[in-house]
Amino acid sequence: MNTYLNNSFKANTKPISFVPLQNIELQGPTHTVTFPKNIKLRKTAPDILNRHKEVLYKNMGISLANEVFNTYLVYSYTEDIGKFEDFLTPYKQVLWLIKDNAVDYTLLFGFNGNWSNWCFTFNSTKVSNSDGTYRSSKFSSEELKRAALLVEELQKNKLFIEVSTLETYSNTPNQIIFSHDKTLEYEKLSRLQVAWRFIHLARTQTFLNSKISFYIMALESIFSDSTQYIKEKLSMRTSKFIAENQDDFEFINKTIKKAYNIRSVYLHGSSKITDNLTLLSKDIDSILRRVINRILEEFENFSHLNKRQYKEWIQKIEEKNII
Repeated sequence: MNTYLNNSFKANTKPISFVPLQNIELQGPTHTVTFPKNIKLRKTAPDILNRHKEVLYKNMGISLANEVFNTYLVYSYTEDIGKFEDFLTPYKQVLWLIKDNAVDYTLLFGFNGNWSNWCFTFNSTKVSNSDGTYRSSKFSSEELKRAALLVEELQKNKLFIEVSTLETYSNTPNQIIFSHDKTLEYEKLSRLQVAWRFIHLARTQTFLNSKISFYIMALESIFSDSTQYIKEKLSMRTSKFIAENQDDFEFINKTIKKAYNIRSVYLHGSSKITDNLTLLSKDIDSILRRVINRILEEFENFSHLNKRQYKEWIQKIEEKNII
């Protein structure tokens, strides 16, 4: 992630931060959605940006300014660019819990009071839909507000991974490069955090063999407790955990076995894959979303289970009868 500074910009002196969101549409007549901390999503640019439109085009250039005035914006008058991004990054991740989507941003802007000093952050990693495309998704205002509330709830449960940021100045003038993964203490992550990380990695893939492999690795983070009979245990445990009836059980069980086979073949270097990967990727994405949502709704202490408690949790799943 790169941050570019213009003139003497300071992150805590500007009156507004904003980001053009990609691949999202508001459903219904609503044009503005308000989130906690006075952060808003709007179908058109707010008045303060329209009043400075000429200055923005002059200072930012046509390409960047077009991003601002021709798409949905999330903006805040009160947060500095760092705190604004602290909300935005988990928010776009949590939208996946609502539905399959490719909602993301490439550029995040911040302006100070005189509108001549500004900065923007460039995010080079983009998420895709479960089929590997970048289609727009429609969200209602209720869904978007529910996602914002989920961010606060999941931050309390430490779903999002906190790392110390490594800050490096590049050779490019006024550019700062932030590296997060380099300082990640992977061994300290909970099973749910590991799964969430694999979900994010899956969503950044457009090559479906790779996407499906990461989806399966996320499920393994939740349900695997040994290196033996992994496919059978994974398919059975996942199916029993979320299946609503026998037909649902059989579909989930069959889907996970197919996806696990793709993972094994792909990661071991073979190219002989004949399954319909688009349909399989959509199905495994949906199954994984059901798993994570059920854990968050019914097992809020899952991340804090010790080895004995986790073993008991698995045992209860295995003993469950599907009617």
